[in-house]
Amino acid sequence: MVHDVKQFCDTVLPQFFQHANWSSFTRQLANYGFARVANVDDAFEFEHPLFARNQPASLAAVVRRVAKVAESEPEQKSATVKRARASSPVPEVGSAALASSLASLHAKVDVLSACMSTLLQNNSQIIALLQATSSETAPTTMLPSLFDGLDEPFDTSFHNFPAF
Repeated sequence: MVHDVKQFCDTVLPQFFQHANWSSFTRQLANYGFARVANVDDAFEFEHPLFARNQPASLAAVVRRVAKVAESEPEQKSATVKRARASSPVPEVGSAALASSLASLHAKVDVLSACMSTLLQNNSQIIALLQATSSETAPTTMLPSLFDGLDEPFDTSFHNFPAF
């Protein structure tokens, strides 16, 4: 029971919460299933069937309520799912199309892994070159070798991923 809201907000709420807002406190009580009892002598009183004196074991059952799903939300969600599936059809499990898609993805991962490996090696060489440059003993022939092969046409077929 709270008789003086201002004093409660100034003294009690800051000790136990990250705010001192009465509205936020009462909203949280409602989220945990507490209900306000009718006004008694201009005081605020809240009750919960599992919040009872000398029954600490029942406190574990006082949990935050799950938000109720609006009735129109499942329709909106299913429409979004239908649009996504229409724009990017998923092959049937066990089908040849699925096996082909999986093999294609594995090949693309292999290409990307090889590119990543090359980039990491080049990055290590550039770091070594920069460190050598900072000590004024840099080999001048190292830099051009890092860019060998970059003028060759690059296979961009792995960029053609299906839209999700």
